[in-house]
Amino acid sequence: MDPKASLRQLPQVERVLAHLDAEGYLLRYPRALVVACVREVLEKKRQILMREDLPTVDVSIEAILREARAPSSARPVL
Repeated sequence: MDPKASLRQLPQVERVLAHLDAEGYLLRYPRALVVACVREVLEKKRQILMREDLPTVDVSIEAILREARAPSSARPVL
């Protein structure tokens, strides 16, 4: 798939936040922290998608949510 087409399929930050809000994350964590985690995951996906030599990347809302909740040495776990 064309990297630019894949970039357009990435969900908007607000859409991801709506899912996390429905799961109660915005009640448990500061909004700024949740937004930062979501942006970090989306930026990683963008960087991967721009490298044409890599395989297809899952840009579904479910994949973004999974990664936002996963441990990272650079940020707290949601």
